[in-house]
Amino acid sequence: MLLHVWVVAFVVIFSLSGCTTAWIDAIVAQHRHAEAQRPDAPREDRSSFAPPATHRRLVRIWADSDYRASAVDWRAAVGAQLDRVTSSMRPYDLELVVSEMREWDRRSASGLATDLEALVRNDEGAGVDVVVGLVSASPVVTSSVHHLGYAQVLGKHIVMRGMDSAAERDALLGSYSMVSREKLEEIYRDRLRHKQTAVMIHELGHLLGAVHGVASDDYMHPSYSPHQNAFSADNEELVRASITAEDHKRAPRAVLAKLEERAKRRPLLPDEEELATALRRYASANQSTPVALAPKQDETELQPLQLISTEQSDTCHIKSLRRIKLLTDSATVSELQPVATRIGADSVAVDRKQDHAMATLLRCR
Repeated sequence: MLLHVWVVAFVVIFSLSGCTTAWIDAIVAQHRHAEAQRPDAPREDRSSFAPPATHRRLVRIWADSDYRASAVDWRAAVGAQLDRVTSSMRPYDLELVVSEMREWDRRSASGLATDLEALVRNDEGAGVDVVVGLVSASPVVTSSVHHLGYAQVLGKHIVMRGMDSAAERDALLGSYSMVSREKLEEIYRDRLRHKQTAVMIHELGHLLGAVHGVASDDYMHPSYSPHQNAFSADNEELVRASITAEDHKRAPRAVLAKLEERAKRRPLLPDEEELATALRRYASANQSTPVALAPKQDETELQPLQLISTEQSDTCHIKSLRRIKLLTDSATVSELQPVATRIGADSVAVDRKQDHAMATLLRCR
């Protein structure tokens, strides 16, 4: 009888071991995937041993009423954010020094382009090198950097949205049932700090003459990624040329010189050629004031959309596939991504037709 009991117990344990192993594998997989959401450190962690910067930029901060209402201690938070940016910029021999933080008596507008115009009217930048306007967070979860920040090219002015997103936090917390809430909160805080830093460095890069990059880990990539940790070699060359220029007015010519040297080695990329053309016009006009080019991508409101049909597909276990007809052909994939996020889609594909665009928004589960 006792032997029978042991045999039964052995059979039960053996049969359950497969389930137990699968359960452990699932836990390990979730923990690994959750850790992959944690942002990268600056490339080679160069900021930890870089010498003190020899070039400084004075910064004046303006926080509008919407931004101030969303932060408990906005001055301390912004100070910490600038410290992280300065640490990341130290390898490029630049230090940011906050001269003052002021309350901006206005509400955020419907778009960052409008906010940037208002910031320029509010503060021309006398006595400082950089003017930063802080406005409300984006109403949708988006990876488009220019829906999070906006800056003049080789100018002085930047507008930045608040980055703390309840929707993004809830999405992270709800994606990993086998990972502790404490760990997921920690990962979200790390991602938040990284996004604040990376987006500001992206916009600062525009002030210093950098152009959009193609590598996903380049600070100048047009879409945010937690893996962004350095400027590409080409953008670093432009940034250093601007930083080491004798004064702000000489930076455009220093950047143009680097682009013209680059053009002798290889054809310029479209963004590089566009910047070089604008800087040649600036140089030929012999202007005495610093150049302040408009951002390449105007942030516009998403185009009106009209739902045409809902279809079903088995591709990658798609639960729903929506085809959207745009009432204009000007919208891009990056402009559609917030719409996709809002309806729970994971990806966007645009098929251009004659006088409109058909956008397929896929939801894969």
